[in-house]
Amino acid sequence: MGIPTYIHEQNAYPGVTNKMLEKHVRKVFLGFANACEYFRDPDKHVITGNPVREEFLNADREAARKRLGYSDDEFVVLAFGGSQGAGRINKAMMSVIKEFNGEKGIRICLGTGTYYYDAILHAMKEDNFEPAENIEINEFMHDMADRLAASDLVISRAGALTVAEVTVCGAPTVFIPSPIVSGNHQYHNAKAIADRGGAFVIEEKELDNVKLSEKIRSFMKDKAVLQEVSEKSRECSRRNATEIICDTVLEDYVNAQG
Repeated sequence: MGIPTYIHEQNAYPGVTNKMLEKHVRKVFLGFANACEYFRDPDKHVITGNPVREEFLNADREAARKRLGYSDDEFVVLAFGGSQGAGRINKAMMSVIKEFNGEKGIRICLGTGTYYYDAILHAMKEDNFEPAENIEINEFMHDMADRLAASDLVISRAGALTVAEVTVCGAPTVFIPSPIVSGNHQYHNAKAIADRGGAFVIEEKELDNVKLSEKIRSFMKDKAVLQEVSEKSRECSRRNATEIICDTVLEDYVNAQG
């Protein structure tokens, strides 16, 4: 119908549909610069990053910790696998939780996802395991901006918007990409950040529950490493993604009007 059309590719490894649509649209907005190599027409490419909500852009560590009731000297680990959860991350984190249960100076916050929450509570009951005060197990977390801002270390999947949110917040992150997504795109998302020093990547096939606990302990002892990763993570973010998209469309419209 001749309607001006634009597409946005969120991931570092683009999907087949967007690659096919490239020739039909005016511009292709890209969440990751790495995605350029998989498209054919550089003149159409605009690297925007992925838009995130304003609350992530304005997240503040001190204010977030105060709202969540965390003390300044706690080492806070936040782990989640998305709204539905991730079974392998939950399994690894239950080992971590048992390792650090009741230990002073560290807080573990796990978002299990709705699919796994009841099963995890049941498993803990069967094991006669009682989480101490430094352990939080949540089905779903609605205050993710505060959670990310308050965390010293994040453990998560590497969906495009998760990557955008953690980098905007500068949250040092261990990405465990889902291996069951098209084109293994989560691995490419995570690697795009890790290659710039802004994150760590552990592929699910290499995930070792004991080594994950050891890794957390090593970070607790050397927070300077996490500070450097945090800074590089922020450098990977694009805080004005929404503005770039809007400005590009409006400018294109004005130019088309002559």
